[in-house]
Amino acid sequence: MDQWYKPSMPYRALTIDTTVAYGVGFDFEHGLLAQLRQFHGGGDRFVLSAIVEAEMLKQLRVMTTATRDKYLSVSQDAKERRLLPTEVTVAIDALTSSLADPDVAARAHMDAFVDATGARRIPVDLASMTDLARLYFENAPPFEAAGAKKAEFPDAIALLSLEAWARQNGKVLAVSKDNGWQAFAEKSQHLDVFKSLGEALAVFQEQAAAEKAAKDVAAVIRQIISGELPELAANLQGRIESRTEELDPEIAADSPYQIDYELSAVAFEKYEFAGDPDDDFDVTVVRLDERLVVVTAPVVVRATFQVSFHLLQWDSTDREYVSLGSHCEHQEAEFLFDALITLVGDVAAPETLDLQDVELVNGSPHLDFGEVEPDFGDR
Repeated sequence: MDQWYKPSMPYRALTIDTTVAYGVGFDFEHGLLAQLRQFHGGGDRFVLSAIVEAEMLKQLRVMTTATRDKYLSVSQDAKERRLLPTEVTVAIDALTSSLADPDVAARAHMDAFVDATGARRIPVDLASMTDLARLYFENAPPFEAAGAKKAEFPDAIALLSLEAWARQNGKVLAVSKDNGWQAFAEKSQHLDVFKSLGEALAVFQEQAAAEKAAKDVAAVIRQIISGELPELAANLQGRIESRTEELDPEIAADSPYQIDYELSAVAFEKYEFAGDPDDDFDVTVVRLDERLVVVTAPVVVRATFQVSFHLLQWDSTDREYVSLGSHCEHQEAEFLFDALITLVGDVAAPETLDLQDVELVNGSPHLDFGEVEPDFGDR
């Protein structure tokens, strides 16, 4: 567990800061952020600082605007190069005219997350200006003694407002990768900070129930490995295989020429649990309901990736890129992920279990093909 956890203190609510959403590309609908929906209707069990919400909204506007601009650029380029028949061009124009304003779309995305999680918004006016000034002039966290302090004011206001709410309602467990948040929590009696949302969700559950569920799932994993649960094992592998085929790894390659590349195929090879069997495969419970348990467990996935490379050279006379050929390269690679596994049934009775979903989270797949040379035989 992270060092900021004080297990003797019960938590009234959970909160996150912007770094958590930023780390997963503001994908509120999948992965661990989607697990926050369990707090909907739970009576202010998930709270969100108005400052954090405003920062998230600002980033969502940037991302939504970039997506709109990319769409407009690509569609306009396709039309100008006459890549599409007239009727398709007309349809694209109709789609373009129906695009939502980025600010409106971002606000709707943010509101949908707040509604789905039942988040209680914590207003900025709960923060004491006296305390804010004291932190500033004493160089106390989240302010630092060196460097400009302007960027730290939003964090300070967010933390002070959350602490004020916690003082009246009960201790808050925050999730943040920001050093200022962590330093502030070390001196607070009302806030603890974790770096990992998965661990925070696990702590926030009933501890005894979560620990028992983790051990039960670890026992199921042992039975899967031993071949005692062939149907569940086949379902698990099939879902991991499907998720592996959806991977979009970062691709690196070097060449003196312009490189265009496309991931053309992913062939799943195998997977294995990477956690320590003596430590129950490092299973972490992130959600626990009466007949549903969601856990993470580290897995190593092996697959073969086929990437198509197309090399281009700039022709300064004709002022255009000239193709130097295309070819495919294959690379087998292993990647470490947390398997986010959703099971329905009684984990203490594996024969009753239904594997509802598996996602691969907390991984950063990367492929490096080194130097890529032209293949003139493909021209």
